[in-house]
Amino acid sequence: MIPPWLIEPSIELETKNLSSIESTGRPAVVSEMQRPELAISLGVLATRLCQVGRSLEAIPLARRSVDEWTTLSELDEGHRSGLAIALDILASALSDAGMRTDAFQTSLEAVNVYSDISALTVGTLSDLAGVLLNHANRLVSMGRHDDARVDCEESVRLFELVAAELPIKQRDLAFALSRWSEILGQTMAPVSSEKAAERSVDIYRQLSPVDRSVDKDLALSLCVYASSLRSNSRADKAIGIAREAVELSRSLIDFAVGDTSRVLVQCLAEYSICLSGEGCHSAAVEATDEALTHFDHIDRLLQVSLLRVRCESLVADPDNDDSWQLADETLSALISMVSSDDDGPLLVASIHLQSAVVRYQLGRHLDALADADRSILEYDSIEASSGGAHTMIGEALFIRSEILVALGDIGGAAHGMVEASQAWRGVDDLSSVTDLAFLLGRIHDLVPSLVEAGLDEAVEALEVEWSEWMILLQDAWKGEDSTSIPEH
Repeated sequence: MIPPWLIEPSIELETKNLSSIESTGRPAVVSEMQRPELAISLGVLATRLCQVGRSLEAIPLARRSVDEWTTLSELDEGHRSGLAIALDILASALSDAGMRTDAFQTSLEAVNVYSDISALTVGTLSDLAGVLLNHANRLVSMGRHDDARVDCEESVRLFELVAAELPIKQRDLAFALSRWSEILGQTMAPVSSEKAAERSVDIYRQLSPVDRSVDKDLALSLCVYASSLRSNSRADKAIGIAREAVELSRSLIDFAVGDTSRVLVQCLAEYSICLSGEGCHSAAVEATDEALTHFDHIDRLLQVSLLRVRCESLVADPDNDDSWQLADETLSALISMVSSDDDGPLLVASIHLQSAVVRYQLGRHLDALADADRSILEYDSIEASSGGAHTMIGEALFIRSEILVALGDIGGAAHGMVEASQAWRGVDDLSSVTDLAFLLGRIHDLVPSLVEAGLDEAVEALEVEWSEWMILLQDAWKGEDSTSIPEH
């Protein structure tokens, strides 16, 4: 979000402009000559309000802009591009206000408007590329990453065409490439992701000497590039790129170039992840500590992301005797900040699951059990809405079983392991089940205790699960000698 002091004067000016246009009468009787000016003014004011977090005020203005452009486009097809942009502005306002479904439908409508335009100019192609990029972002927010990848790729293709004619659009192309890299990474295409990020960085580096205003975007693009390098097991280079991003964003802070606290925090978070991945855990924690000094100057979503990175850095630091306690304090702050309604059940579930693991390590087993239960509840809601199995619900059930073992409830633990096993067998991609070996090992280890306790039904249920996995794994590894399957 842009600092209000940068935008408020523009909001005041645009409000006066809007009042001036409407001064001749009610909006419904604005003259035909004034209607395009009114539609533009409404859209600009809605955009400015969104930029300072006033999306609820922006929505009715954006709707009015859409209505005006709809009337104009019915009279003249030449106004349909204006209608598409107005719909995109409305979609952004709805998205910012948390109305994700309405935002998606409005965004889709904006994309579809362009299919009715018979002749696309270079300017119109640029607008379409921007609308497609925004629509891709909304597809990501709904978990539809493959569809987002298609739209984002088309956005990049269009920006390439436009930039070839209008070099000033190179910056837009670099931005689209960076976003495409992120989406490619989310759809398990790390090599393509790295190439897209590298292209984005190269363009920004070419632009930077003549236009220092791109340095903020360059720093963020460097972060995306570092992340793609990590995904391709190129950690050494990733650390160098992330360090460059941090140094660049620090220089922006020094010169007070725009809203740079958010940029620096994002760069420090990526740098921390790179350092932690290379075993530099203390340095990773130091990076998150520096980022926390800017905590009050960033939006809540980035605060949540930063605290999660900090927690992961802490629990990975074997040299810090207080790391688990500090991680617990960090997670307590996180839990107080998020809710399923505002942030979605997936984020809430993953935070509670992380908290369950930390509190289990601290010996706070009852608190850990409560966190595991909450995590399972949230993952269940995701399955109910999507109709498919989520990999992490098996993880949550398995961790809950481990907690029950620590509490001495081996019967409950056995039941939980059966549920975890069944949940994981419902997952399409077995490679995503990273803790399968641990689950099978724990089933193997738990059976003697169950036999000793006389819990024959639990033993039988676990043996059934074991047999099902052996069949499933042998089918998955068809052609290999079954004796090569690890014992657990």
